Parts: sequence; C-alpha cells; structure tokens
Amino acid sequence: MEKREERCRSPGRGGHHHRGGHHSPGRGGHRGGHGHSPDHHHGHHHGHHSPGHHGDGSGSGSHSPSPEPQSGSHGQTGHGPVVSGQPCSGPPCFPPTVDIYRSFNGQFCDHFYTVDLTEHFKAVQHLGYANEGIVGRVLADPNSIPPCPRLKPLYRLWNGDIRDHFYTTDEEERQNAISRLGYTDEGILGYCVIPAHATNPTPESDENCCGTKKALHRFYNEKGKDHFYTASEEEKEHVISALHDYKYEGVQCYLW
Repeated sequence: MEKREERCRSPGRGGHHHRGGHHSPGRGGHRGGHGHSPDHHHGHHHGHHSPGHHGDGSGSGSHSPSPEPQSGSHGQTGHGPVVSGQPCSGPPCFPPTVDIYRSFNGQFCDHFYTVDLTEHFKAVQHLGYANEGIVGRVLADPNSIPPCPRLKPLYRLWNGDIRDHFYTTDEEERQNAISRLGYTDEGILGYCVIPAHATNPTPESDENCCGTKKALHRFYNEKGKDHFYTASEEEKEHVISALHDYKYEGVQCYLW
C-alpha cells in the first residue's frame, strides 16, 4: 500500500506543521478545506472565522463516519468511555472520571481527543490517526462530586471544511463557532474545572480545585489549522520553546 505523505508532525512526537495560515477558533481567522471526523456525527458547514470573534466566510460540508462497536486491545469491548471511581461527598474524593485519548493525523494535520475507546480505536485503526496516549481525565458525571462552582462542560466541535477538532469550556466561543464559523456540535467530552482567573490563572487559586490534578494547556497552529491540547508541563514547555508555529492560548481547564 502506498504511504501517504504527512502534511505536518504532532508536537507530541516533535516537529513542525506546514499548511495554509489561519487563526485559532479562539482568536479569529478565515479557513477552507474538507474532511472527516472520526466520530459518529454528521454535518454541513459554512463559514470559517474564529469562534472567539464574530465573522463569516465560505466553505463546503463533510460527513463523519459512524464507528462500529469493536474489541479493544486492553480488554475493553463495545462503545463508550471506561469510567473509574465512585461518587463522593467529601475528601478524600475519587470521582468517576474517564480517560481522554489523544490521536493525530499527519495528513490532515488534526489532533483528535475522545473519551470513547471504540472511537479512538477506529480513528487509529481505520482513519489514519496515530495513537498519542492518554492526556488526562475528565469528570463523567457533574453530579458525582460536591458542588463545584467552576465545574464546566468541555465542549467538542468539528469543522470538516478545515479538518479541525476544537474543544472549549467557553459557551460564547462554542456558540460563535457553531453559528458563524462552520463548526458542528459534537456534544460534551466531559467536565473539568475552569481557572479562577481565566486570563491569569495562578497555582494558589487553582491547585487541586475540586480534586483536579493538572492543567490542560491549549495551543493553536495557524499554518496547520490545528488545535493542540496537553496536560504535560514538559510537553508544554517544549512546544513553547521549540515549535514556534504553535501559539500558546492559556489554560483551558483543570483535569483529574
């Protein structure tokens, strides 16, 4: 079988991305292209400015293939996330959380994050994505822990025109992406804790909030039209210092 040339490399494996210049959905820009999401949703897309800013644009739609239930390599079968932990009412608290699996398609220059093991396997085995492991854990049920004022849904969106998966806890950013920028709503990935001061998070205000353990950092590559998220401080620092195509956009939220 002929090997397809990669258009870019993942920061998770080292390297630079090379595609047309565009802005993050959180920062503004115009986009174009087409593609498939590894998930089971369908949609038609029009317009490609940043979800973080108002605007319009043009583009064409795409379909997302439906995953079939299949066996996993870790003894897991069927469709859906693997939940661990129990509901709790106070410390020590080990709430029901699910792993976030990360994969990357170098041909399309797209990072894909899912809590669904079957969906992850489909992307890796059939859709040209490479497994990049587990990023961290999100809460599966927001009612399984004591009230946490900063607990928010982590929304998942897909734009087939530019082959970009986008994740945000910002409701306004999400709505703008859907209504103006050609993104399709793909539901909630899970629940995480937003920073106390979104523009200037500090360890003192956010450390261990509601039992969370680590920050989920967000990057965007304008040339690659690719969002990249990592909870590894080492990986974050490597991307900032060595991979200048990726611009740091701050802490998206805190994970378990």
